[in-house]
Amino acid sequence: MENRANIPILRKIIFGIVVSILLLATIASMFLMLNHAAGYFVEGMMGFVCEIVFRVFFVILFFLVLLMSHFIKEKRTSTIIWWICAICYVVGSFYAMKAPIEDLSYINSPSTIKLTYVTFEEDNNYELSTFCKLIGYTQNDEIQIFDLNWQTYKNEKEKWDNNENISADITYLPHTNVLMKLNTHGQQSSKDK
Repeated sequence: MENRANIPILRKIIFGIVVSILLLATIASMFLMLNHAAGYFVEGMMGFVCEIVFRVFFVILFFLVLLMSHFIKEKRTSTIIWWICAICYVVGSFYAMKAPIEDLSYINSPSTIKLTYVTFEEDNNYELSTFCKLIGYTQNDEIQIFDLNWQTYKNEKEKWDNNENISADITYLPHTNVLMKLNTHGQQSSKDK
């Protein structure tokens, strides 16, 4: 009889621990996401960590929705729709987590690229969010766009406020496109040569 009496207490303790961990993870995720939206934690290792947190947060959120819907389904057609959603969830989760996992091998040796005709743009058309971007052209005239921290954007705008022809050497993670290091310098325009 004592074992049966202890099981509910053990379940309550385990449930309490799991809920506490989920609550702390949710608070940490929200902190990172709100700061990211405000233009912080976009670049470098923190940018990569935020990228992982975003993806994991949404994978868990959709998992919880799928799990809850499993218990409310009533009819056979609901069961079929639930299984279709479950398959889509698994495939979507795989693709959501694929890029950060592939970038793990690039942490110690990120990719590099040189961009020309670099511009810095700020997009604050979203409520409670500001997105700062670096836009430039590769040697093949393809456009590359990287997200910037607010402070990096501000420093680069002040540094290059006279609209010089700017080029940039960029170190980045190729699958998540997280900027790891930025080095900008001016070029002579074709008129000055």
